[in-house]
Amino acid sequence: MHIAVVGAGAMGADIVDELARREPALTLTMIDADGARATTIAKESGLPKANARTCYARDTASLAQAIAGATMTVNAAQYDTNVDVMRACLAAGSHYLDLGGMYHMTQQQLELSADFERAGLTALLGMGAAPGLSNVLAAAACEGLEQVEGVEMAFAAVAPDMPESDIFVPPYSIRTIMQEFCDPSFQFIDGELRELPALAGRQRIRFPEPIGEVDCVHTLHSEPATLPGFLAGRGVREVTWRLGLPPQLEDIVQALAMAGLGSTTPLAVGDAAIAPVDFLAACIEDRIARAPRGSKQFTEVGCLRAEAWGSMGGAEVRVVVECVLETTGIAPDVAGVMTGTPAAIAALMLAAGEAGCPGASGPERVITPSAMFAELAQCGFRTSRAEYRALA
Repeated sequence: MHIAVVGAGAMGADIVDELARREPALTLTMIDADGARATTIAKESGLPKANARTCYARDTASLAQAIAGATMTVNAAQYDTNVDVMRACLAAGSHYLDLGGMYHMTQQQLELSADFERAGLTALLGMGAAPGLSNVLAAAACEGLEQVEGVEMAFAAVAPDMPESDIFVPPYSIRTIMQEFCDPSFQFIDGELRELPALAGRQRIRFPEPIGEVDCVHTLHSEPATLPGFLAGRGVREVTWRLGLPPQLEDIVQALAMAGLGSTTPLAVGDAAIAPVDFLAACIEDRIARAPRGSKQFTEVGCLRAEAWGSMGGAEVRVVVECVLETTGIAPDVAGVMTGTPAAIAALMLAAGEAGCPGASGPERVITPSAMFAELAQCGFRTSRAEYRALA
């Protein structure tokens, strides 16, 4: 089995670690514009058949050569490379998987569906935590419902015993967080996609303890780009996504957004021009790299949930499916683990021919929920389903 991973950042490293743990005989091609970084991840994987290639994700022709022979290509680079990597996969004859496209990019990617279908290849769009596992949970919540009126998805996490620090460490890519907080979102409401202001739809949602009740808001995500089509035959009228961040983290991000640090438009400073969000990301990465490593262990708990409502056997039914993960260590990363693990599992499923759907689509069309949940259970993920019927 041969899998290529594009992007040697934190997520690429997490995905490679899980691939290597699950498939020690795997042939791995690690690709990044920074060849040294790609080489480090390839060596640290411990895989006997691991190699590294230096290539820009947007250089479609060179990337197609780099991934030649790979059954499966995982794109763990920034999402704005998704279309370029998809085109390289078409040229190389490789299945494709990424971690999401923030709605707008996902819509562009869906335009390549016919090309992948003609090639007999699967392009799995958004297979991390959210999008990804969130889509699979939504599909599971809708199983058995003859009519689906709506689906709501949400994520929240807590780290109750995290030691105090003067270092700001975002739970995932600060570029993604700033876009979620600064850009309007698209939600499927009353049977149509609607553009809503950033952070609209604030709603208090109850998650399992120790998370409890959390204020969640709509953010730009790709679940509403694919799930309405998947559920169209069952009459769906609503598909929404919400994110719940700890109040102190939300305050910091809102302050950064108000200062204009979420902008992707280059700003002239002296003789240089740089996008404020790129400068912000560089500052955070440098600060974290220079900070002394902590020694106190702490715990993070994250939960993805999907709630669907509709009818089953003539009765009104509401179904809640939740997936909880607890991580403990000096620097636990519940968001990273919840993203990298499902991505690695799905990549191996596609490479082995255990899943697939020719064309480009969301995880709800490609991944069987029970199969994914069984694999996740081996990694400490706890998935539950609760069904509530209206009283006659």
